[in-house]
Amino acid sequence: MPTPTTGSLIGFSDVADEFGLAQSTLGLGADFRFPTNSYTPASPAIPTGATSAISLSGDLGGRTSKAKGTGGTVTTSGANTIHRFTSSSSFTCTQTGRITLLVVAGVGGGGGVGTNNQSAGGGGAGELYYSTSYFVTIGTVYTVTIGSAGQGGASSTNPLGGSGTGGGDSRFGVTVCNGGGRGGYGSSGNGVSGGSGGGGARSGNGAASTKTAGGFGNSGGSSSGSLSAGEAGGGGGGGAGGAGADAGGGNSTFADGGAGRSYSITGASVTYAEGGLGGSRNGTTDRGNRGSNTGAGGHGGNGGNDTVGSAGGDGGSGVVIVSYPT
Repeated sequence: MPTPTTGSLIGFSDVADEFGLAQSTLGLGADFRFPTNSYTPASPAIPTGATSAISLSGDLGGRTSKAKGTGGTVTTSGANTIHRFTSSSSFTCTQTGRITLLVVAGVGGGGGVGTNNQSAGGGGAGELYYSTSYFVTIGTVYTVTIGSAGQGGASSTNPLGGSGTGGGDSRFGVTVCNGGGRGGYGSSGNGVSGGSGGGGARSGNGAASTKTAGGFGNSGGSSSGSLSAGEAGGGGGGGAGGAGADAGGGNSTFADGGAGRSYSITGASVTYAEGGLGGSRNGTTDRGNRGSNTGAGGHGGNGGNDTVGSAGGDGGSGVVIVSYPT
């Protein structure tokens, strides 16, 4: 094999893509110092246009396959270091490499119900992004934004009830997840689109997902109940793992929210981004709120009685988690 010299064109093939370079050609010049560690003939084929192929060991211009960084709440689990972000901040990469990354947006609140007994839709979950090989570069500061929780619609003495709000977007660097859509409320109220769509109120339609490329999100469920018959619950909010269920006829029926997705990035399996339940036609109790930092959708308000309906549940706030080998 020819010995590389200044000005030589060599082919570098990062077969396992451990350095984030993939396959490229490097011109050896004054601004490039060949690693002092050993090099041996490589087994892969020489890339087109190269005059020799080599296999490098050791550090390559400050790049290694093991990432490190600072920011968030830092813990360890087994052989991994974990950075958990529950409020907006930043992650600073102190060593180039690949991380496991989970980003979950904030979630839509469930609709509130008024005196017309028209049960409301469940809130849609926040969009979810997950990667086991997200590349980070030394010296780069990655902005971390945690999506806010959508608020549930208030119970009301007016016929239509109260509107909930959508969840906020979450971000890690350039990776953005859209907040979940709120659940529908009022007469034939439709859900609102989001990372996962909100469910429809009685006789209303569920909304579509606005997930981005590589993200997880699904549509909310619809309600097919008859307004004239005064029946049916609200549709379930969409989840990262499945669409919200539709609600059929029947006074006590309500629909399940879409399934979430489970990951063990923190060392224990946790389910994130579940859709909120649709409201029941006959219930009078306010729906409970979802926990923070899981991206779970707010439950839709129950139908109530002729005096006052029930409030929709709040959604959960988002979360960002980074993990890498210690």
